[in-house]
Amino acid sequence: MKKLLLPLLFFAAFPLLHAQCPNLDFSYRDFTNWKCAVSYVDNNNKSTDYESQKWVDTSMDLENAIMTDSFGVEANDCYRIPYIPDGLRQSVRLGYMYKNSYYTIKAEKIRYAFTVDSSNAILLLHYSFFLSVGHSFIRNDYDPQFGIYVRDTSGKTLYYYGVGAMDSGRYNVCRIRPPSVMNDLRIIYTPWKLSAVNLSPYIGKEVELIFYVSNCWQGTGMHFGLAYVVPECRPAKIDVQYCSSDKVARLSAPEGFAAYEWTDSSGKVVGSQQRLRIVGPADGSVYRCKMKPQIGYATYLDATIRRTFVDAGFALDCDTLGLKLHLRDYSRVTGSKKSRIQWEISRRDTGTLFVSGDSVVDCCIPDTGSYTVSLTAYAENGCAATRSVRLLVPVAAAVSVDSILVPRTPAHTGGSKIDPKVLISNRGNFDVAKVVVYAEVYGEDGVLLKRLSGQLQSLPKHSGKVFSFPNPYQVPMYGDTYRVKVYFDAVDFDADWSDDTLETVFGCRMDVTDFSLDSIVQPDRVAHLSGTSMRIQVGVSNRGSTDLKNVLLYAEVLDSGFTVIRRMQCYMDTLSSGRRRMVSFPSVYQVPDCDDIYLLRIYASRVQGDADASNDTLWEVFEILHDDAVEEYVGNGWQLGQNIPNPAAGRTLVPVTLPEAGAVRLQLFAADGRLLYRGELELPSGKSLLPLETGRYASGVYFYSVEYKGERKVRKMNVKP
Repeated sequence: MKKLLLPLLFFAAFPLLHAQCPNLDFSYRDFTNWKCAVSYVDNNNKSTDYESQKWVDTSMDLENAIMTDSFGVEANDCYRIPYIPDGLRQSVRLGYMYKNSYYTIKAEKIRYAFTVDSSNAILLLHYSFFLSVGHSFIRNDYDPQFGIYVRDTSGKTLYYYGVGAMDSGRYNVCRIRPPSVMNDLRIIYTPWKLSAVNLSPYIGKEVELIFYVSNCWQGTGMHFGLAYVVPECRPAKIDVQYCSSDKVARLSAPEGFAAYEWTDSSGKVVGSQQRLRIVGPADGSVYRCKMKPQIGYATYLDATIRRTFVDAGFALDCDTLGLKLHLRDYSRVTGSKKSRIQWEISRRDTGTLFVSGDSVVDCCIPDTGSYTVSLTAYAENGCAATRSVRLLVPVAAAVSVDSILVPRTPAHTGGSKIDPKVLISNRGNFDVAKVVVYAEVYGEDGVLLKRLSGQLQSLPKHSGKVFSFPNPYQVPMYGDTYRVKVYFDAVDFDADWSDDTLETVFGCRMDVTDFSLDSIVQPDRVAHLSGTSMRIQVGVSNRGSTDLKNVLLYAEVLDSGFTVIRRMQCYMDTLSSGRRRMVSFPSVYQVPDCDDIYLLRIYASRVQGDADASNDTLWEVFEILHDDAVEEYVGNGWQLGQNIPNPAAGRTLVPVTLPEAGAVRLQLFAADGRLLYRGELELPSGKSLLPLETGRYASGVYFYSVEYKGERKVRKMNVKP
């Protein structure tokens, strides 16, 4: 048993290099892309060549093929002597030792398939093995063998620069036939060695990495073979770092090789380590690195030195007072590629407040003070640049109407009353007080129906409050929808006005009657000549949910003492729900010859079930123009004379005599009562002549009036072209 302790010496001395790319990582029993196979051959058949084996796929758990922490150490193998140290728990283990098979030749292989890319184009293969040809006799045809293949998916063996082809043209990194024996067990072993394969010509293609042991005979001769392999991958490139602010260029070759040799473009050797420092190299200069494994051919990589420039440019937009920030990255990298960015917002007294790696960032400043906004841009080769700006945030409020809490349901019954509630918040850094809040209710036609108001006494910074209006509003009784608009008066130091208003549309559920007199369409003049015949036309609507029939409308003409001079009526046959129409009275009335004004009242007789009688009556006041001669009386001691000349042709003068200086109003009317001109004048005491332009008016009769200290006088004049 003592002679079997020899393998411990070389296994324990190896410093494990961990895999550098994820597709070779099996440290957590991730056997993706890994397959294991075995071959049993009759002893009398002696066909033990790798190519002639009949391989049968089996589980990767076979005899602890992957040495990981999950599997642990092979403590119960090799005659129960633990010869695998902890440092090899991530290696691939394959081979066979004496078990219960007898006179059987056995082989084992592990195959890994992967796609070559720029990050794994260089394979580093660390391996070690020990083989025994027995102790009672030696049979060369049963000598154990260990080999490593790299093949494409068709089974063709790949050849690369720096790797020789041996053993009948196959790429076989190591094939052992024992040249001698050691001790009475006849064990031949090798310490850990390193070989490298450059797969750069096969980027984008799938290849297979195969490890195998064969010719393991389990007879009395105790022929056996065990091998351990740690595969690693490296990117097929040299990292170059030559930042714009540096005087030294730093070159780094893939790690893990046994030796390195750097040369410049003239072939002069300039370094012998994995990393190389060049002082002040010319832009565009080329350096070559020769990377040597322990066995096999070297791998060569070239690097062109380009100076890297990093510009950490960015745009910063903020609201009026700097509370809301919008940041956008415009950084650029030349001579390399941009790998990442980092935003940082810090305050002088509290340190870093915000960090982000996004290209576009929206954030809020929590309080007043002096802030620094910085962007750092990083290149793939490690170069970086930072740009910063200082931001002074003054006292600011950010009051907003966040939501309408009441009403919450999407539709309401027409005529019902609702006490509205809203959520108002202050996201700024300034306490506000006595905020006047409004709520306006609009019908489906856009008409303002109700306005509510109230005062929010206080709203501290970084807080929100539910505000209840002191009075309710009534849901409209016409239309399918209505709108509620909530807003507040301007708040001092408010940083954002865009969220000061909130509008929501609600539905109406109605089964009510509501007739409405909307407007008097005719007569449409402000003054009428006495004795003129006038026709009445009104606009009406049905704001309820039921159709209206046989509505009786009345029209009354009244003097200034509210005495009814004339009464007329009109029947309206049908008016559907939600519709509007014009109604004309069949009779006309004469403009009364009474005082200076008369009144017109339009109303509907009591409509059965009318939910709102306040819109069933309309009033209008009209002025009366008289056709009398000149008024020469002395009312308040002032006089209005006849225009000069009369008839007027293009321009005329209106004489006015005032006892005291004061303001007068001059107006010109057409014969049908249309107001054509109005002017306000300041006149001195005594007689004045007021100019009146008539050139743009047609021939005919016109009326002009002057009002002084609440008394108005009217005269008639003629206009000729």
